[in-house]
Amino acid sequence: MDAVLREHDPGRPPLTAKTRRKLPPVTHLLAPIHPATGQRSLYLSPEVISHVEGMEAAESTVLVARLMAHATQDRHVYRHRWRAGDQVL
Repeated sequence: MDAVLREHDPGRPPLTAKTRRKLPPVTHLLAPIHPATGQRSLYLSPEVISHVEGMEAAESTVLVARLMAHATQDRHVYRHRWRAGDQVL
């Protein structure tokens, strides 16, 4: 995880051993299903994804890049024009 974080933020100091123990690697579904709607979503965070389970690292990197390129197309991105009193979750 440390190398992935620093790749996206080169000035970031390395994680300490204590921090690494507090933040062990975890597995998340890449396309979980919302329990109420049944719709799939993408769980993408290139800053912390080290690989896609069951895939080689290079193959994972290509897949995540392709998914990010798709997910960040204008048609999928919400842009908000802020006004006084707005709250966005």
